[in-house]
Amino acid sequence: MGKWRRVPPLKISGDGRKAGPWLDHARDLYGEETAARIARYFAFKVQKPNVKINHALLLGGAQGIGKDTLIEPLNMQSARGISKKSHRRQSSAGLMGM
Repeated sequence: MGKWRRVPPLKISGDGRKAGPWLDHARDLYGEETAARIARYFAFKVQKPNVKINHALLLGGAQGIGKDTLIEPLNMQSARGISKKSHRRQSSAGLMGM
């Protein structure tokens, strides 16, 4: 059974302007309004990893449109301190400005 684990607070440093390609990708997939909602959801989860949100996003769409690429930054943050995997997919790192 899964257990909730606290994640140490993230010290955020970086350049928000580098999120442009990710935001463009989100808009291309889901449109302006839904992309903004996704961005707010992700930002909240990164800034407040110890606060559980009582809902989830359901990202629909055909296979291969880029849903995994869209959630990769959040997966990387969520895995921090929890997963011992040493190799993360790098395919979307360039798109995310990382």
